[in-house]
Amino acid sequence: MKRVKQFCLEAVMLLLSLVVLFPVLYAVVSSFKTRSEIGEPLSLPHSLYLGNYENVFINLNVLGMLKNSFIVVAASMILIVLIGSLATYPLGRKSKGIYMMLYLFFLSGLMIPFSAGIVPLFQLIKGLRLMNSLGALILVSTGSLMPITIMVFSAYVKSIPRELEEAAIMDGCGRISVFMRIILPLLKPAVITIVIINTLPVWNDFFNPLLFISSESKRTLPIAIYSFVKQNGAADYGSIFAVSVISIIFPILLFLCFQEQFYKGMASGAVKG
Repeated sequence: MKRVKQFCLEAVMLLLSLVVLFPVLYAVVSSFKTRSEIGEPLSLPHSLYLGNYENVFINLNVLGMLKNSFIVVAASMILIVLIGSLATYPLGRKSKGIYMMLYLFFLSGLMIPFSAGIVPLFQLIKGLRLMNSLGALILVSTGSLMPITIMVFSAYVKSIPRELEEAAIMDGCGRISVFMRIILPLLKPAVITIVIINTLPVWNDFFNPLLFISSESKRTLPIAIYSFVKQNGAADYGSIFAVSVISIIFPILLFLCFQEQFYKGMASGAVKG
């Protein structure tokens, strides 16, 4: 009976995996098809046709869009990790009075819909003269993802023994030195978890670039895909599949490279939280 249950569970999980993976596999296969072969959705391409990718790289300036997306993601992750860890260190060590109020203030950001702050956010970015710049996307991404970052970091900070800090202070280390040499290295699993969790929404962000970026040279990849689909529509499905495949390569590679650390970080954070 136990084996039957295990078999049924594995069969259900396999079926769910196929349902999730089918759109990705379909897009990858279709990106290597010619226009005539696109009309045969369940067939494999007769040959490895690279014309769709060539068309995308020539007409869409994918490399420039990828560069902009990488800049926004990298800068946002650096700021999120640095600011989030620095903010969480005192909040995780002291849980009374003003520190608890600040912690709850940050967490309240998880309950406020992003759409509620669009108008003041637009006015803020305009007042800072960051319109039509990647700095606007970096600033907004960093601020909007700070609540979840502080929540994850706090579980790890609270689990670090205070004796480690006290020993370092007795050896002559200051608070900043203690944080950089003791706390931050111990937060490595949390850092990897935070980076993987937050990379995807920043990489796929569509609304903020649409709102703050007007120059074509500063567009990120989601806006480029939107513009390409809008211009070509049903005329060139092969190229649309090609640019879609290009857009998912980075998140997949990031997860595959750090999946072990990600799982450990999530499991450890769940236990510590």
